Amino acid sequence: MYVYHLATKLKSRIDCCLLIPNPSLADVKVYNYHGLKVIEFPSFRQIEKTPENLLIFQKILEENQVQIAHFHEFHSENHITPNHIISAKEIGCKVILTFHLAGYTCYTGTLMKNKAVPCNGLATVSKCTTCKLCHLNNNIGPISSNIVLFFSRILKSFKITPPFKKGKLFTALEIYSQTQKHISNIEIYKTYSDTIITVANWYKIVLITNGFNKKKLFFIPQLIPYKNVTEIKTIASRKIKLLFAGRIHESKGLHQLIQAFLEVGSPNLELDIFGHVNDSEYYDKLRIQSKNSKSINWFPAVENAKVFDLFSNYSVLCLCSTVAEMSSLLIQEAKKIGIPILASDFEGNREQIIHLKNGILYKRNNVSSLIESLKFIDNNQTIIKNLKHSNYYIDYNVLVERHLEIYNNLNINNNNAYISKESF
Repeated sequence: MYVYHLATKLKSRIDCCLLIPNPSLADVKVYNYHGLKVIEFPSFRQIEKTPENLLIFQKILEENQVQIAHFHEFHSENHITPNHIISAKEIGCKVILTFHLAGYTCYTGTLMKNKAVPCNGLATVSKCTTCKLCHLNNNIGPISSNIVLFFSRILKSFKITPPFKKGKLFTALEIYSQTQKHISNIEIYKTYSDTIITVANWYKIVLITNGFNKKKLFFIPQLIPYKNVTEIKTIASRKIKLLFAGRIHESKGLHQLIQAFLEVGSPNLELDIFGHVNDSEYYDKLRIQSKNSKSINWFPAVENAKVFDLFSNYSVLCLCSTVAEMSSLLIQEAKKIGIPILASDFEGNREQIIHLKNGILYKRNNVSSLIESLKFIDNNQTIIKNLKHSNYYIDYNVLVERHLEIYNNLNINNNNAYISKESF
């Protein structure tokens, strides 16, 4: 959605098209979507085994005389890989990368070292292998992980293949090779990009820590062009209505929110949950966990067009992420309509939320801290109501002009291809 809105706004100023990988296609598909040229191309996860896929990609760029290839997605799970970045550069395109996720440098995507303490984001093979093993298995600590790392290095040094091809030990030994590849990808981002855009200021520091050229880095906030929003409605309820909206996935911390909510057990609090189910097993556990509470209500995900109407019915938006949030659009939507946010204190949240001014921050992955925050909300309703009036707005045109400035600084006639996983 973000890339679509950006391309739609820019197409009146520059010549651009949107490139989307589609693993179900056997051939290239071209069509017009609301005045925007869209090109879907065949893609495969095992890109190294299908070099013809990269040739198709290069051919599309050449036939459309693309001079700037702006990547908004470059992860193999979404069928766009660092090899696509190299391919664009090889045929003379200027390459721009927009980092929407911390996972491009942090192998776990959490920025939590060994699943225990905040990490500065510096990626090394040994450090990230140990951390990844801790994240994969709760029973493996840093000491055990370092032992596995030691044997992995020996096997790799002597080019010894483990005699077994499956099981936890094989997976653990494979992590070392996968981490090496991850670090190699970071080097590709450094080497083959002309410009890198971050959607959060804090992530610039992470990139600099990893040796990225400061002169290549630009911060542009992540926004969506919102229509005018009327003042929030007065909630005709004596209860404090808490809202969770988003993916039903462990990374979003809904299990911690429900646990804290049930522990507080206040008759003044009510929690409504709207979301897409990404993990049915996780969802089922939460439904069982909350089944005896009459104050927790479950609803299907809300349409984008109805987000503001939904928000206006609530006292507090809850963002209880257990992993690093880059720059949540939900925060901006809540700010736009003027409701406060309860959020874990990851950098992406701290960058947008000022404690007790437009929201409340609690210690990340700390249920006790979340409980205290819910108690504060319960006992300080007047303060919470006053937080609603901290309205906030950034003009979307600022984002558009910043992109145009970057394109112009590359000193070529802007014919852009926006590469994204989005499909329509």
